[in-house]
Amino acid sequence: MVNMHWNGLPREVIESAFLEVPRAKMPHALPFVFLFLFPMLLSGAWFPKSLPCDVKASEDTVTVDCVDRRLTEVPRGIPANATNLTLSINHIPHIHPKTFAHLENLVEIDFRCNCVPVRMGPKDCVCTMRPKIEYGSFAALKRLKSLYLDANQLMEIPRGLPTTLSLLSLEANSISFIQKANFSELGNIEILYLGQNCYYRNPCNISFEIEETAFLELKRLTILSLKSNNLTHIPPNLSSTLKELYIYNNMIQVIQEQDLSALSNLEILDLS
Repeated sequence: MVNMHWNGLPREVIESAFLEVPRAKMPHALPFVFLFLFPMLLSGAWFPKSLPCDVKASEDTVTVDCVDRRLTEVPRGIPANATNLTLSINHIPHIHPKTFAHLENLVEIDFRCNCVPVRMGPKDCVCTMRPKIEYGSFAALKRLKSLYLDANQLMEIPRGLPTTLSLLSLEANSISFIQKANFSELGNIEILYLGQNCYYRNPCNISFEIEETAFLELKRLTILSLKSNNLTHIPPNLSSTLKELYIYNNMIQVIQEQDLSALSNLEILDLS
């Protein structure tokens, strides 16, 4: 038996590839066999043909693209070494702790547009069942850096997110209250998008509120977007590490000196 590293490829696949080659012709057939197997062995990825997604592998990245596949659940068969998973423009209503438990190598998940707000989405496909994201649904993903949850009609920031996150995007949802507890485990966040949760194209029908200490512990935050949220003032206690602040299309009439005095590293301020 040939001694080689399987890299996740089913044993019977490799065995059959050699067993089907007559012994007398083995030296001539080997180049063809390795030509067939090499891309899979190199990437360490194997997945069933029934997987309704495109898979691309490079030296350090395995990208699984499931965009607009009419999915109602996260498909089975996603390779365990996937690093980037895109599930946007589908209709997946439920995410729970076991959903991604076997995908510990993920560094990015794009889960945008699984329930686009009514006024922002297509008129012929109105979403009436907002996705339910259970506590700790992403907790097992210890390498996760970027999480996109935009346009899902979420009413709150999911709890139990991994501490490794550096980018969190929650634009165009139905979040109207942001508090310090939402970020208690997210001290490594550098980029935070929270815009378009309350404005004329995505009305919330209540006042958009931000707790005074909400951003106080985000000591690495460099980019913050709060655009289009009907805010009447710049939130207090923003991190001095901020380099970009997008707060346009709100209802801010007055800017006081103390609103920006602590933002000594600010390079971009968009109030248009």
